Amino acid sequence: MAVNWHEQDCYTPSESPEITYLSTDLFFEPLSELTEEQAVLRKNLSDHVWMLAADIGARSLTEAPNGLQKSAEYIDYVFRKSGYTPLSQTFYA
Repeated sequence: MAVNWHEQDCYTPSESPEITYLSTDLFFEPLSELTEEQAVLRKNLSDHVWMLAADIGARSLTEAPNGLQKSAEYIDYVFRKSGYTPLSQTFYA
């Protein structure tokens, strides 16, 4: 499937939104302790990121096509384990 790109759809510098500058005055407040539920969520998210980034690693059609398949299988597994029924979609790039 081809993507239709038109030059007129792009921002030119004169049309782009104004840049907003953020204040450099910082306010620091001690963070509260995580609840048990938040701690479990943090651990689970960390585990998923580690699996995808470190264990499975690179995901690229040219450099690491097996990583794409492994990632898809892992995500499918996690969703099924969580009680969802994921569906796969095939597309061509």
